[in-house]
Amino acid sequence: DASFSVGATDGSDNIAYFSSRGPVTIDGSNRLKPDVSAPGVNVYSSYPTNNYTTLSGTSMAGPHVAGLAALMISADPTLRDQVASIADAIKSTALHLTTSQNCGSVPGSQVPNNTFGYGRIDACIALQAAAPRFFIHKTADPPAVIPGEQITYTLTAASFYPAATGKVEISETLPAGAELISASLPPKIEGNTLQWEIPSLNPCANQSIEFTVKVSDQSHGTVDNLIYSVHSEDHPAPVFGAPISTLILIPKYFPLVVQR
Repeated sequence: DASFSVGATDGSDNIAYFSSRGPVTIDGSNRLKPDVSAPGVNVYSSYPTNNYTTLSGTSMAGPHVAGLAALMISADPTLRDQVASIADAIKSTALHLTTSQNCGSVPGSQVPNNTFGYGRIDACIALQAAAPRFFIHKTADPPAVIPGEQITYTLTAASFYPAATGKVEISETLPAGAELISASLPPKIEGNTLQWEIPSLNPCANQSIEFTVKVSDQSHGTVDNLIYSVHSEDHPAPVFGAPISTLILIPKYFPLVVQR
């Protein structure tokens, strides 16, 4: 019981041929294994030589569960070090899967079973159980600019509430000295604040918005994007994203002397 074992499924929620079945027989306990299952067939993954490739294995399924545990702790920091609570939440929110395979004395038609465990993990439902909330984050491209160049930001807001929420507002405070050039959705502009209203956001759905700004010709140091948030009419308390910074590179010019 000290380990949390993970079976591997494919994109159609079938168990992989290489995924080990339970029960545990080495100690005579006949404990049910695996605990849960996760995608482990044809997973696009990082690979040695600084590359990416498609791999299959329970070694691909296990990181999905580890990542889900990290997301749950991020959503609810009180779960840190609460291993049993995290494991119980992942098992109780998994998508139930059954099979005609009977392993040990447990029929594959019941849940849990010795093929899928409690089922294939469901990250969205697990996060809803951990802490129903909005989530928002941002990326910047490129990671460094020179004064006068442009930065494209991508804002992504997601809902982990159990029901659809209406009148979702995404708010962005432009970095100091930055000028808005374009946006994938027209914003409402008040001073240096941009606001987008989304009619509704379904459970486990997300909304992404791209906008491009021009960095001031006089900028130096970093372009700091500190304040952006999401809230809705149903859930008015704003949720803020982590600040991000873009490095400003100052070009240096040196005289070129050509001698003959």
